[in-house]
Amino acid sequence: MIARGIAARQGAFAGNASRWLVAGWLAMAMAGAAEAQQQQRPPAAASTAPAAPAASAQQRPNPNGTFELGTFGDWKAALSGQGRARVCYALASPNERLPKNLKRDPASIFVSTRVGDGAKNEVAIRLGFGAKPKEDAMLTIGNANFTLVTEGENAFLKNPAQEAQLLDAMRKGQNVLIKVTSARGNALTDRYSLKGFAQAVERMAKECPG
Repeated sequence: MIARGIAARQGAFAGNASRWLVAGWLAMAMAGAAEAQQQQRPPAAASTAPAAPAASAQQRPNPNGTFELGTFGDWKAALSGQGRARVCYALASPNERLPKNLKRDPASIFVSTRVGDGAKNEVAIRLGFGAKPKEDAMLTIGNANFTLVTEGENAFLKNPAQEAQLLDAMRKGQNVLIKVTSARGNALTDRYSLKGFAQAVERMAKECPG
């Protein structure tokens, strides 16, 4: 039984290898997007001038080559790459992190579609801290619970067959709770707002249709 459980976990980790790489890459990409957005803001003295028309996504690349498609409530939609290397995603940062006195790196929840390998609407979480090894985490939306498998600072659905169910719950829900035990043994909870989630996913789907 123990050997069978280890084998199942190793299989889940192998299947999620590409997702871990994407999660790390997206975190860096969106950090660049935030930096670019700060650089593009006009000086405060110019705030009385008429607003210029919003630039298209193709006109606003950040230093990492990521194009922001728009902001929808608490979510952003963006894309990177061209042709079969194109990746589209929706992303949000937590609105609340508990306990508040514990410091950790920035976190994000992603939904990504990769043209190259046909992956569509995959959910990944960048935790911002190392998770306790060999211990699952939990994602909760209302009364629905989804078990997450963790590796380092990343987390994914333990059962990929639940992905469609999770996306449906995210479209209908108000908040996502991520509960994880850190490598230091702390019980941590991140809360993400789902305001604008459906619109952000719809926008990214226009750039990376399935």
